[in-house]
Amino acid sequence: MDWSRRFNTQTYTSSGFSIIESVVTIGLTSILIILFGATYTATTTDRYLHHRSLAYIAAAEELEIIRNTDFDTLDTRTNAPFIGVAYTQGTWTVETLASPPSGTHVLTVVPNASYTPASQIFIPEFGYKNFDFSSSFMVNNSSGNGWSVYYFYRYQDPQNYYSLNITSTQAVLEKKVAGVTSQLGTTSHVFSKNSWYTLAASVTDGTFTITLDGSPLVTGTDAQNELTKGKLGFGGNAQTRMYFDSVSITGLNTHSYNFDSDTSGSLPDQWQRYGVPQLPSAAGLLTISHPDPLFDDLKAVTAQVTWSERGATKSVELSTLISP
Repeated sequence: MDWSRRFNTQTYTSSGFSIIESVVTIGLTSILIILFGATYTATTTDRYLHHRSLAYIAAAEELEIIRNTDFDTLDTRTNAPFIGVAYTQGTWTVETLASPPSGTHVLTVVPNASYTPASQIFIPEFGYKNFDFSSSFMVNNSSGNGWSVYYFYRYQDPQNYYSLNITSTQAVLEKKVAGVTSQLGTTSHVFSKNSWYTLAASVTDGTFTITLDGSPLVTGTDAQNELTKGKLGFGGNAQTRMYFDSVSITGLNTHSYNFDSDTSGSLPDQWQRYGVPQLPSAAGLLTISHPDPLFDDLKAVTAQVTWSERGATKSVELSTLISP
């Protein structure tokens, strides 16, 4: 018997893939790579198109706000923040909770530390001038020691609003106009986690009267009454997990919300208000200029939205001319 020949045969037949098998394997691998690449490209393309559409909607909305703003108040500016917008920030949902002030459902939020404030949401109705606004709130025990709850009054945009800032030791009433914050009133008070409180605000012109569980908490007056109308809402910082219930507003109209008829795990459609904050690392930038020095009654307006897409900065912009 030719042992060397037998040995060579055994070695050859047990040496792995044949040439045909190798070709088939390489072909199948190439197809899988192509399919994965096509799927990845389609997914990233769809995401980009979604982001771009949202950016265009936000820019168009800002131009519409500008068209409805008093012409004389629109000073020239370059790449300044958007005005007149009240976006939702953080992930808000209706949740089932044991023993809330009303029913079984409450409004809650997972804050987004990428934004300041990390969470905010606004009452669906249009802006209020004089009003009574109340709700119950509770800070979850999982919140950090530096938690803070905000109530917003006559909110116009991130640079212009009144607010009540509640921490574990105090309540501070403030106003913010053109980005500058000033204090209207403050009081010391101990607020505990996992305890429900009912906060109410009565606002007439520049006078703010805040009560807690029916007792006076803090008052303040803005003698200039600089912000005469705006939206109502609430929010918190990045350390705050909180709940809201039994919301009531009385102004020109009366509205109330206890969320018991809303589906747990979702946010009612009328409360959803999205835009620039829903884009990754985004900013809304407003530029107003005089295109021709000979015409003071003509202004050029550009609304630009920028965001991050796969490590690159993307942007869209819309422009228009406005006059009184």
